[in-house]
Amino acid sequence: MKKTNTKSISIIGAGNVATHLALALRSAGHTIRQVLSRDFDHAQLLAQKVQAQPVNRMALLKDDSEFYIFAVGDDALYDLALDLSFPQSIVVHTSGATPAEVLKPVSRRYGVVWSPQTFVRDIAMDYNHLPLCLEGSSEDVASSLEELFGTVSDNIHRLDFDQRRWAHLAAVMVSNFGN
Repeated sequence: MKKTNTKSISIIGAGNVATHLALALRSAGHTIRQVLSRDFDHAQLLAQKVQAQPVNRMALLKDDSEFYIFAVGDDALYDLALDLSFPQSIVVHTSGATPAEVLKPVSRRYGVVWSPQTFVRDIAMDYNHLPLCLEGSSEDVASSLEELFGTVSDNIHRLDFDQRRWAHLAAVMVSNFGN
């Protein structure tokens, strides 16, 4: 884990994964600019924790963050990708089972940050060793994601979609079998 210059980030979603990533990135010194959730109370709750602006409508989402993290359900990714455009930014989703290309309509600079770890909103986590799997639409994007998330964890791995899909399946099997 290393410290780099502060990045500006907007979070789309306010659930478990969004909460933990926002807290980890804020703790690493980055600026969380906005939190978007359909439910304003959820957006506000997370935004207060990371000193961000809560919004509940896509039209209120500013287009000047360096990174946009789509931490929403897989089905919502496809709809959001048709409604949002951040051509100058890097956009990533957090799904283990969805191709990175779903975000191609949003920006030519897209990718994935996914963890096989289970996230529970109200349980604190040690992010220093959190396994994070990254994929970028280009080497430049992948390197930018490594730089950003390397400030959070020292357990970073690059996986393409096929590798991530198998890792996701294995994580689901282990988690569900154990439960």
